[in-house]
Amino acid sequence: MSDKIVVMSEGIIQQVGTPEDIYNEPQNAFVADFIGESNIFKGIMTSDMKVRFCGGEFKGMDDVPEGTLVDVVVRPEDVIITKPEDGTVAGEITSVIFKGMHYEVTVESGKYEIVIRTTKCYSAGEKIGMCLEPDGIHVMIAEDHTTSFETIINSDYTLNFNDKLISCDITKIIPKTSMKEGILTDENGETVDEALKNLILVIKENIKVRRFTRYEGVCSAYVHGGGTHGILVNFETTNDIDAKDEFVAYGKDIAMQVAAANPGYVDEASVPAEVVAKEKEIMLAQMAQDPKTANKPEAVKEKMIEGKIKKFFKENCLVDQEFVKDGDLTVAQYTAKVAKDLGGEIKIVKFARFVKGEGLEKRADDFASEVASMVK
Repeated sequence: MSDKIVVMSEGIIQQVGTPEDIYNEPQNAFVADFIGESNIFKGIMTSDMKVRFCGGEFKGMDDVPEGTLVDVVVRPEDVIITKPEDGTVAGEITSVIFKGMHYEVTVESGKYEIVIRTTKCYSAGEKIGMCLEPDGIHVMIAEDHTTSFETIINSDYTLNFNDKLISCDITKIIPKTSMKEGILTDENGETVDEALKNLILVIKENIKVRRFTRYEGVCSAYVHGGGTHGILVNFETTNDIDAKDEFVAYGKDIAMQVAAANPGYVDEASVPAEVVAKEKEIMLAQMAQDPKTANKPEAVKEKMIEGKIKKFFKENCLVDQEFVKDGDLTVAQYTAKVAKDLGGEIKIVKFARFVKGEGLEKRADDFASEVASMVK
């Protein structure tokens, strides 16, 4: 009998190793969850061996570059319970279940839920603090699970989508461009093809443009993880504060926020009414199926929906999100602070977030052969 196991998801090998190796060093969130109950959080590396997640900054043992987006795995048995004021983060116990040899304690800390395994009995409603030793934190490079559909612009500026050709006036999308004899040119009269050929001559590699976004005015760009994520954020500012070094650092922070937290909208006003209506519809359906809420009065349900919609905005609107570098501030509060320090005003107008490989078909491998080769 082999001393190795293979963890697979939908026919794709996730990890091969001994049970001990996989338990102690899972390669991704799927493996961590598969091999045993785990707390899994989205996080970002803030400095040498330090990672911010769950509203706090923790010292770990994984040497990952600053700014890297990560999945953080914390085993329930590794969480240390302290007094609220002594913890790196604090929370309120929402449930306690006796499991025979230990208690399973669930704690709510802000928008996060943490499961703890302990031999001491606690009570629901009790306030506690939580700490972690460096070896109780396992960091993995985050995977992006954004679903998107893309198409490529043909040489005649039509689009191939869903087995159909769609006409496209690309000059309506890209500012300061025009069509010259059927070819797209920029404001200097240079074609995209000419610019690409000049770049290919320099780097000696073939290049093909798949997608792009262009903003006018004050912008900050950020490329993460050697090209895994590309972010562009557009701002409006006053008093020329965008020329200051402090604004440049702020702009990078906001772009990193977009990379890490993946907001869908800038603010509540930019969320389409139909999206909010759909969220409410889903929430009402969930309440109707939950015995705890199904028979509550409509007025009570409406109040609960209001709270859930506020949480939706906080998680999906950039300015309402918790700032990844300082959990005590929202992005809006951080923006206001920087604007005040620089003596001007800052408004986040829009942003674009590209992830490497979005929309591309993935290679189909013979995973049976791959398993055989890896376990030999």
